[in-house]
Amino acid sequence: MPGKMRYELDLKNRLILEKSEDGKALPEFRKVAEGRFKVSPDNELEYMVESGFASKNKIPSRIRLKGAWELTGEHDIKFNFDKSHAQSGAESITLKGEVVDVRKNSLLFALTTSGGTGRLRTYAIELRGVWKNDAFNRLTFTVKRNSGIHNVFTFSAAWDIDEKNRLVYRYEKTHLVRKTKKVHELVFSGSWDIKNASRITYSLGAGSDSELSFRMSCCFLDKNSIKYEIGIGAHRSAVYANRTFTLFGKWKIRKGLGLVFEYKCGDKTSVISFSAEAEMKNGDILSFNIRTENVKRSSGLTLEIDYSFLKGDAVAFVRYLRSKEEKCVLLGAGLRW
Repeated sequence: MPGKMRYELDLKNRLILEKSEDGKALPEFRKVAEGRFKVSPDNELEYMVESGFASKNKIPSRIRLKGAWELTGEHDIKFNFDKSHAQSGAESITLKGEVVDVRKNSLLFALTTSGGTGRLRTYAIELRGVWKNDAFNRLTFTVKRNSGIHNVFTFSAAWDIDEKNRLVYRYEKTHLVRKTKKVHELVFSGSWDIKNASRITYSLGAGSDSELSFRMSCCFLDKNSIKYEIGIGAHRSAVYANRTFTLFGKWKIRKGLGLVFEYKCGDKTSVISFSAEAEMKNGDILSFNIRTENVKRSSGLTLEIDYSFLKGDAVAFVRYLRSKEEKCVLLGAGLRW
């Protein structure tokens, strides 16, 4: 077909095609194409036109669109056309729907449309990429593209830690038809780690580059928990909040690992391993000065706990500690004990 196509989206998430020549629309060729959107492996947007409709109207069965992805403030997905595809008044289309699931290398977005019979149908498209966080500790998702130009979604609503120690993101959205508000919850499956007193990370799985690394303003170690404070959002903005999160679990001593904090994350048991300088204080109190990742200096984190609260090889370690003449013993990192 000579000329260029102008693309729009109707209220039912269906693609509208309008042909133009010399910059002018041809009113006799404006069609609503029945079909569904799809995302290619390299994150390009495609529209699959229903076979019967395509053949009858001489429209390609697959329409490939070029452009850039964007997440709107309403958690819809906006697709901004490249100049070669967009004409006046059709610079972008916005897919109305919901972010319904997150995976370690992707997100799923569900949208609802109607076919020629008027029957509603819902399906999901999957965008591939990497989960990170920005300088303001907000969650981000980078859509990877073969062109080398990546698009970044910023999730600016609140995230939290649920009762299973999983990171959870919640956002509120108004249903257009029923005009009711609904809270959507996205659960990230991963595991926590603490490298030093200023940063805590949440890794989304082996073989993935997705890792959330949050700056902490402070961190406290207690007999059955780790508490840390994180500022989320740009300072002086409406979304800024300094929040305290708590991981609940048990402290243990494991030979070969050292001091570990064992906790549940979802249905999986995970551990955070620490290297520490340990000493006995006041009979049954063990004092741990947590070391940094390279073990050579203190992280600024300390833990004092009655060793009866410790599990694992704690009794054997206390016996070993009392048998040595040194005041302190280095625990973990493959050293000494």
